[in-house]
Amino acid sequence: MKKIKLKLQKLQPLSEILQLYAHGLMPLDVAVARSGLSKRTFQRRMQIWRQGGPAALEHGNSGRKAINRLSDTVRAQIIALIQNKYWDHGPTLLSEQLLKYEGIKISRETARKLIKEAFNDKGFEPRAVTEHPLRRRRGALGELIQIDDSPHHWFGQSAPAACLIGFIDDATSRIMAAKFFPTESFEGYAQVINQYLHRHGIPIALYSDRHSIFRSTKTDKLRKWASTQFSRICQSLGIELIFAQSPNAKGRVERMFGTLQRRWPQMFRVEGITNIEQANMRIDEFIESHNTKFAIAPTDERDAHAPISESQWEDVDRICAVWHERTVSKSLTVSLPGQMLQIVDVGQRRWSLMKQQVHVIEYQDGRLEILWHTPEGEEALLNFKVFPRLKLKRPKALKATAKTIDHELDEIVKAEMHAPNAWIKRHEREGLEGVQRAQRREQKQLEFEVLKDKLTDKHGAEKAAQILGLKK
Repeated sequence: MKKIKLKLQKLQPLSEILQLYAHGLMPLDVAVARSGLSKRTFQRRMQIWRQGGPAALEHGNSGRKAINRLSDTVRAQIIALIQNKYWDHGPTLLSEQLLKYEGIKISRETARKLIKEAFNDKGFEPRAVTEHPLRRRRGALGELIQIDDSPHHWFGQSAPAACLIGFIDDATSRIMAAKFFPTESFEGYAQVINQYLHRHGIPIALYSDRHSIFRSTKTDKLRKWASTQFSRICQSLGIELIFAQSPNAKGRVERMFGTLQRRWPQMFRVEGITNIEQANMRIDEFIESHNTKFAIAPTDERDAHAPISESQWEDVDRICAVWHERTVSKSLTVSLPGQMLQIVDVGQRRWSLMKQQVHVIEYQDGRLEILWHTPEGEEALLNFKVFPRLKLKRPKALKATAKTIDHELDEIVKAEMHAPNAWIKRHEREGLEGVQRAQRREQKQLEFEVLKDKLTDKHGAEKAAQILGLKK
C-alpha cells in the first residue's frame, strides 16, 4: 500500500513541490521523496526555480523540432512504400529493406510508428510469451547441431506450401545448412546432411525430434529403437543422434524458423523468388545475411567438427545414399521397383552369394551399387547388369461361347430376369401361406370373443367360463 501512495505522490507537479518546500510547508526529505529525484538534483532544480520561476524548469528544446526528424516528404514516401510494397514487413525488416533498396535510413521504432500510421493504428499486437527455462548453450561450434523442418507458405499464400529443412548450431545459432523441399522426407535430410558434411565436416551430435525419419516406431531386441536410414548414416559416421522430448527442448531451431517465417517470405516477394528451385539457387546468400545479423560468437573458439579427407568422400557419399537390403536369389538376382539386377563375374563365389543379404545402394543421381559383406568381414562391390522388370500382362477376356461357363451363366441370368428360381418361388409361396394362417387365427379369435360376450350376458361370467372350458 505504501508503494501505491508514493507512485501517486510522484504525479504531483515538480513546481508545486518546490513551492511548498520554499514556503516551509513541506520538509526536505518528503519533498525529495515526492519529486522522485535525488537530493542533489532536487536542490539544483530548486535553485533554477528560484532564479527563473516555473518556466525555467522546462527543457530548452521544448517546442522545437528535432534535428533528425523526418521531413514530411520522406515520411509520406515511406508510408506509400509501406502500403504498396512493404505491406507485410515487420519493423526490423522494414528498416533493413528501406536502407537496402530505397536508401532511406530509419530506426526500428520509427518504422513501427510509420507502420501503425500507414494502416490506421492497426499495429502489431503483443504476442503471448510462455517462459521456458533456457538450456545452457554448448561451447564450441559443431558440438551439437539442432535439425528440424518448417512447412510454410514461403512463396505466398497463393503458392503451394514448401518445407525448409535446416541445421542450426547450438553454440552460435548459425544456420549451417538448409534447403527447400516439397515435403519432409529422408531424401531431403540426406541431401542437407551431405551438404553439411562437405562444408563443415562431421559434428559430434545431432539433436532432432522423434519423427519416424530419425526413430522407427518398431523396436529392436538389441536396441531400444529400430534403425532408420538416417540413424544408419549417423551411426556410420560416428554422430550421436539425440532425441528431444518436446519441441521446447530444441527451442533454438524452433525460434530460428519463426524468425525466418516472418522475414524470408517478404524478402522472397521483393526479390521475385516464387518457387523452390529459385529459392535453393539463392539460399546461400539469405543464410549468410541471416547469420551476419543473428549469429553470436561461441564461448569456446575451437572447432569440434572432425575433418574429412579427400580419399574419404567416396565413402561419405555412399553412406548418405539410400540403402535397400535385399536377399540374393539362386539365380544371383535382386530386385528394385521396375528393375532386376543380375550379379555377374563372381566366379566360384556364386555359391557363397546365394541366399545372402546384400545392400543395393541408390544414389540421388540414379546410380546403383551392390555392396556385399563377405564372410571374411570385408566389403565388396559386386558387378551387375540391370534389366527392366516385365510388367504383368492381364489375360485377354474370352468371349462367351457354348463351351464356356460365362455362356451358361448368362443363360441362367436371362431366365432369372423373367422368372424367379425355385427357391424364390417357394419362399414367396410360404410367405403368402403364413399371412393367410395369421388372418385365419385373427378371425377365429374375433368369433370367440363375440360368443363369450353373448354367453356372459345370458348366464353370467362364471357360467360362461365353465361352458367355454376356461374354468374347471
